[in-house]
Amino acid sequence: GGGSSEFGRVYVDQLRYLNGRILRLVDEIRRATSRPPVIIVMSDQGYDVAAAGTLPDRFGTLFAASTPGHAALFGNSQLTVNVFPGLFNAYFGTALPTQRPRYFTSVNGGSVHVEEVTDPFAGASP
Repeated sequence: GGGSSEFGRVYVDQLRYLNGRILRLVDEIRRATSRPPVIIVMSDQGYDVAAAGTLPDRFGTLFAASTPGHAALFGNSQLTVNVFPGLFNAYFGTALPTQRPRYFTSVNGGSVHVEEVTDPFAGASP
C-alpha cells in the first residue's frame, strides 16, 4: 500500500518534474526574445499534505516575477488582484489603483455564507 512515505516521494518527484519544465520554459522564452521579457510564474493555491499543512501553507501561493527595469516592482507580498495594475503602471505609465488585502471565512462551515475577517490566521496553528 502507499502510505504517507509513498505519497511524499511521489509529491516530491512531481515537484521536481514540474520545476524542471517551468525553468526550461522560462529559459526558452528568454532565448526567443530580443529584449528581456516580463515573466510571471504563480500558483493558484498552496499545498495541504494530508491536512498537516498550516493555513498559510494551504492558502499561500507561489509568486515569482522577472520584471526588467523594475527589480522591486512587487515587493515581498504580492496580491494576485494587484499583478496587472502593478505591471501596467510600471511599464505603460498608467495610474491604476491597487487593492488592499481582504480575507473571508465561512460562517458556521457553510461555503455559501462568508464574512470578512481582519486577521485570517488568528488562532491558527503554525
